[in-house]
Amino acid sequence: MDAGGGGWNRSSSTPGPGQAPPLRPSREDISAWLVAQIAQRLDVAEDQIDVWEPFTSYGLASRDAVLLTGDLELWLGESLSPTLAYDYPTVDALARYLAGEHDRNADAPDGLDGTSAAEPIAIIGLGCRFPGASDPDSYWRLLRDGIDAIREVPPDRWDVDQFYHSDPGTPGRMSTRWGGFLDDVDLFDASFFGISPREAASLDPQQRLLLEVTWEALENAGQASDRLARTQAGVFVGISSMDYSQLQAQSPDYPFDVDTYVSTGNAHSLAANRISYALDLRGPSVALDTACSSSLVALHLACRSLRDHESDLALAAGVNLILEPSVTISFSHAHMMALDGRCKTFDARGDGYVRGEGAGVVVLKRLSDALQDGDVVYAVVRGSAVNQDGRTAGITAPSGLAQQAVVRAAAKQAGIAPRQLGYVEAHGTGTALGDPIEMNALAAVLGPPTVGSEPCWVSSVKTNIGHLEAAAGIAGVIKVVLSLTHEIIPPHLHLQQLNPRIALEGTRLAIPTEPQPWPRGDRPRFAGVSSFGFGGTNAHIVIEEPPEQLPSVDEVAGTFHMLTLSAKTESSLKLLVRDMVNALAQRPGVSLADLCFSANIGRARFNHRVAAVSQATDELATSFAAFAAGSPTPTEDCVLVHRTGLAVRADGCQALPERAGVPHHAGPLRRDLPSVPA
Repeated sequence: MDAGGGGWNRSSSTPGPGQAPPLRPSREDISAWLVAQIAQRLDVAEDQIDVWEPFTSYGLASRDAVLLTGDLELWLGESLSPTLAYDYPTVDALARYLAGEHDRNADAPDGLDGTSAAEPIAIIGLGCRFPGASDPDSYWRLLRDGIDAIREVPPDRWDVDQFYHSDPGTPGRMSTRWGGFLDDVDLFDASFFGISPREAASLDPQQRLLLEVTWEALENAGQASDRLARTQAGVFVGISSMDYSQLQAQSPDYPFDVDTYVSTGNAHSLAANRISYALDLRGPSVALDTACSSSLVALHLACRSLRDHESDLALAAGVNLILEPSVTISFSHAHMMALDGRCKTFDARGDGYVRGEGAGVVVLKRLSDALQDGDVVYAVVRGSAVNQDGRTAGITAPSGLAQQAVVRAAAKQAGIAPRQLGYVEAHGTGTALGDPIEMNALAAVLGPPTVGSEPCWVSSVKTNIGHLEAAAGIAGVIKVVLSLTHEIIPPHLHLQQLNPRIALEGTRLAIPTEPQPWPRGDRPRFAGVSSFGFGGTNAHIVIEEPPEQLPSVDEVAGTFHMLTLSAKTESSLKLLVRDMVNALAQRPGVSLADLCFSANIGRARFNHRVAAVSQATDELATSFAAFAAGSPTPTEDCVLVHRTGLAVRADGCQALPERAGVPHHAGPLRRDLPSVPA
């Protein structure tokens, strides 16, 4: 730093110009050198420097820490990591490390009370709403095609021209015009969930969104909600933002418009409790906030609940909505926002992140139960860990050592060596120092390449959809699950020139700027997902590819099958039928037997129903399309039965075939179905 800027100046920072350090500097020698540096810069006596206080206490910012490390390199005559002062944020800690003294606590987190090879947990269902993606299928297309879903702040949130200023320090203004936004977050079918219009108006849209995405995830898992009622099903939700309550407080009629529903409508605890209430679930119901790691911590706790047999099925979720500008203004003043509105993770241009919103839900069971129940297993959670940075260079400053420890602990619980990871979904927010700290930590844990070893690919979905904060971890988990399913690692965006503080040479790490094949092989595929809260709570999950599952039994040609669909209203039923027709068009080879089984067994039953009996998928689609258009035209081989409320109408005069029942299957069943529209 130059003298006028209040920083470190290499030309004058070293006491005793030209003086070489001892051949083997002791902790005391290094500590004295560091104390002299700080005291000289502050123009204070050396005895006023506390060796146990973080460097930031003395005005040492990120750039200063890097320059200090450079001065140490010159004095010691050896190469040092530019992020060293973040890993060892006090004079005492840094001196001990450089002197080679073993810190008895350094390896303690390695054993974060995880036992080796914990009981595996199956992911059996997915649901999501992310920027540019309304469900897992569209999310995969966005990832596979390398789509950037960031856009300008929509006018229904706030007037971006009113709040934008290019200078991050401008009072009352934000330095970004961008974000990853959902459409129609104000829309909600309250009656579907038994919520009155008055209560719905006071309900945080994050709670509404969670209800909808949870329903979709359960249908994706083939878990009918009526069969889950009164069971030990747990709900674990990561949630941080409270924008809706802020908007309510800004109402011109406030506080006279506050009603009885405002409290329950905005309490974070209700984000989880309302799901349990709506579905009558009796397991744990927990909402938690660890900032950016919230949803991954929720997944960690859900897995523990299953392993402890506290829950027999668990929902792990995260949600984040950006409804008003104050948080973005605050983050802009903290220089956390990327000026161009892009997460340029691992790039030399990295200058912060762009905020994003969305919700994701995964449905979990113990793997043994999932296989016994015939569930489709998308992936397996083999291990997880959570820890804390402790006292670092600042409350929002990351710790590379803590990141190393949490990855090692998760791998230990999974019963694997960290080098077995073939892919890591990084936290990767796109900051100049945060990215190198994370990559250096991964390189240290995974070790150097060996003969015949394959690279470990590292990327971040934040380059596609922004940083979803409390929902960021679950977005990464669903990305990994889809990558395992489709056997492709999607491309990482916005990488033009590698951050100069990241050295990939001599490591196993590689960044996939193009799609990379990730096929099944002789050895199981493992991936890691990292999320680091800005208050220091870190989480890492180890995910394994699903076990090979036996295919469904072969269908007998000419066998009739019945597919039933139902909804709470006639209009919703027709929308659902249209969705089914579209789904059949996109999957012409789908097993009719599996499709019928999934629709009949894995969905709740409502009063407005339609059933089709057919022996061919195309005939089924034709009849459903005609029904959706309002003119059922049954064929010789397909019968439609339509029920509206308590009235039943049969379209067509044919009798139902004797073999129209749902067949029994010993193997796993396909459950890729459209969801009941809200």
